[in-house]
Amino acid sequence: MAFLDELKDQLLFDFQNEFYNERGTGGKYRLVLAGTELFQKYLKDPSDTNEIVELFKTERLAADVEFSEDEFQINEKVRQCVFRPLCAKFLAIGIQPMCCPLTNALMKAIELKTGMAPEMLPVSQEEDVCKVGLGKMGNDNVVDAKGVF
Repeated sequence: MAFLDELKDQLLFDFQNEFYNERGTGGKYRLVLAGTELFQKYLKDPSDTNEIVELFKTERLAADVEFSEDEFQINEKVRQCVFRPLCAKFLAIGIQPMCCPLTNALMKAIELKTGMAPEMLPVSQEEDVCKVGLGKMGNDNVVDAKGVF
């Protein structure tokens, strides 16, 4: 890993870890917009999840993102995410990551489409895949909104 990548990961880890130490798990509700402004700058339609995934691929932030959903949850499988080492570092010490910029961009898109922001659920990792659940929020219209992806 290049020094700059390692520095980025360490700084992001330290900032999130200190925020966790201050606020506990509730701190994640303060970080849901982290990174979204930058992503929106590079998107024609910030609510278009396909365009967001293509940006991830083009900028080599992730190799691919797969989605599935049920009545209450949207599931992401992010393959070869650039933030995977950071996430692994949190999971290794028994703490869930406070935020993920890629997930934040996708949550913002869902909010723009539905009017309700989902909540990032616990993250797990298998090989080169980060698995992230997003809890659907809101009223019956949001819960019934199939096909967001």
